[in-house]
Amino acid sequence: MSVGRAAIVTGLASAVVAVLGLGREMLVSRLFGASPAMDAFVLAVTVVTMGASILGISLRTSLVPVLVGGLGRTERDRVFVASLLGAAAAGALLWVASMAALPWVLRAMLPEISPALANALGQWLSPLWCTGLLAGALQGALQADRQFLGAGLIPGAVPAACMLALGVPLAQGEQADTIALLAGGTLAGATLEVLAAGWLLRRRGWRLRPAARHSDVCTTALRRVAQQSWAMLPGMSAAASSQIIDRAMASALGPGAVSVLNYGGKLPSLALTLGGMAVATAIFPYYAEHLGKNDTAAAQALLRCWARRLLWGGAAAAAVGMAVSLPVARLVFQGGALTAEDAVVVAQVQACALLQLPFCWASWAFSRYLAASGRNGELSLITLGNVVVNVAGNYVCMRWLGVSGIALATAFMFLYALLACRHAVLRRR
Repeated sequence: MSVGRAAIVTGLASAVVAVLGLGREMLVSRLFGASPAMDAFVLAVTVVTMGASILGISLRTSLVPVLVGGLGRTERDRVFVASLLGAAAAGALLWVASMAALPWVLRAMLPEISPALANALGQWLSPLWCTGLLAGALQGALQADRQFLGAGLIPGAVPAACMLALGVPLAQGEQADTIALLAGGTLAGATLEVLAAGWLLRRRGWRLRPAARHSDVCTTALRRVAQQSWAMLPGMSAAASSQIIDRAMASALGPGAVSVLNYGGKLPSLALTLGGMAVATAIFPYYAEHLGKNDTAAAQALLRCWARRLLWGGAAAAAVGMAVSLPVARLVFQGGALTAEDAVVVAQVQACALLQLPFCWASWAFSRYLAASGRNGELSLITLGNVVVNVAGNYVCMRWLGVSGIALATAFMFLYALLACRHAVLRRR
């Protein structure tokens, strides 16, 4: 399968998931609006899922080059199962720790929420640490096996389960505007995602049994996965903290600001997924394959081609999206608990967030090349710089534009990321 075809398949699968996610957000915005309870849910989900993503994406990104790097079938399966067991153990420990810490974090960031709500969110959402880590390892195996359709569709379990959890009581005429239903649907969907990914790998012939002993080849491969994962952790922590910082700084702007920032970022996130993320996901195994054969020229030719396409495609998508931001925000979010005035602010946040598209899309082409090259330490340094740019940009822009300024600062952050990643690649041509 060519990179272009793989990107199309990934994009189409992501589009299905995005439509489900958009349906969930439309339902959630009408039920909860920009309420303090919704602020608490958004912050809790951000803390847990971003934390799990730090480890899950680090593991996935480190696992793909190893799994496509010439291991035999038996060694490949054993390396994967050992990585999966490690992810499960780490996730279980973090689950327990989060149940104690998350309610305290929520009450510290949002003093107006009740202790009962904070405790309930801690109980429902803390297991996402475990499901997130397992999903990271499973997605890595699916991408290494070039199962782009399955890997892209499976995350749709989360928004589908959320809509089911909220929609069934509504259809029966019962009360559905409780955060516990939304949190429970999120957990159910994440669990289903893990089970579906494991089932698909079994269908593809992966042996998911732990080995009593590992050969020297497996031990070396596992050591490489661990080293590259650890090298990525600082950068992934910085990337995740940027989103947490955004929401924490938005909470200082008053009630509802976090929810508005969340709604305003949904459609730009959809564009990021359908464009840059689809290509970055598809191109990563091809980078790893070329570099594994020491064919640097082919890998860099692939990089140049797709970086240009992503930059100009992102600019065009941003221009179109900004032109229709207000009517789209009114169509998608306005109604129920979200007022017309709230929809205008959401549209402003949305327009500012769209400015990141060309820089983010193109930077992902370069960052995946660096990851496939085993240069995760350099990526971490670049991402740490992202945090500095993001915080400084938030501080300046939010004083000028309020919550919309936080979205605008993200564009400056990705511009820095693009320039830094490009410099890192060119330095070692």
